[in-house]
Amino acid sequence: MAIIWVTRPEPFHHELMNELISKGHHALHFPCLRIIPLQLISLPESDWIVVTSQHAVSSCKTLLAKYQGKVFAVGPKTQKALLDIGLRSKIPSGLSNAESLYNEYLKNITGKGVLIDGIPRNPYLLSKLMVSNKKIEVVACYKREQVLWNLQHDTCLSQGLPDISIITSQQVLQSYLSLVKHASLPYKEIKTIVISQAIKKMALSEGIKDVVLVRHVDEIKGVEFDL
Repeated sequence: MAIIWVTRPEPFHHELMNELISKGHHALHFPCLRIIPLQLISLPESDWIVVTSQHAVSSCKTLLAKYQGKVFAVGPKTQKALLDIGLRSKIPSGLSNAESLYNEYLKNITGKGVLIDGIPRNPYLLSKLMVSNKKIEVVACYKREQVLWNLQHDTCLSQGLPDISIITSQQVLQSYLSLVKHASLPYKEIKTIVISQAIKKMALSEGIKDVVLVRHVDEIKGVEFDL
């Protein structure tokens, strides 16, 4: 039975953890980020918007539900969250990540756009849109705050070092590394599942030896955890 740390913030860890537990794994919530909504009065006028995560949807769903322009989403989870509030969006046909979204839809788009993101921001999309001289405005509707070592982490560690850690964003990885380094854990030996090439590259640069890349969170449920 594999011990798996799910590092996603509240409340987005529940579905994945329940799936892993149903398959007989010992899944524990090892939170690395806290999502804090920011107060927004309105969205800027635009021809199109990019919503970077389901956190952005939950943080400003009332404003998003009224939007009339083209909508693009980073990943199927964000697309589903938008659909749940009545907003249809497009995601890339291949890999559902920021790089694929830019290459398939945003590279040649015209008009004024709004990037709806959190703090810190999505570095890939923002840099690509700025370098390609798009008319773009960034709106931050939530902030990610690093979780410090606490009783919940102690409880996880008391059940043994994990065989696997699941990392779903670069910001989560940065906070995860801070936590495990602070506790002097042998994180380089822990099998690490990530959902983008950028996260994989960062994990490998930190010396993590076994990094497994999947396309998005849903694919983690189908991974065979051979140890």
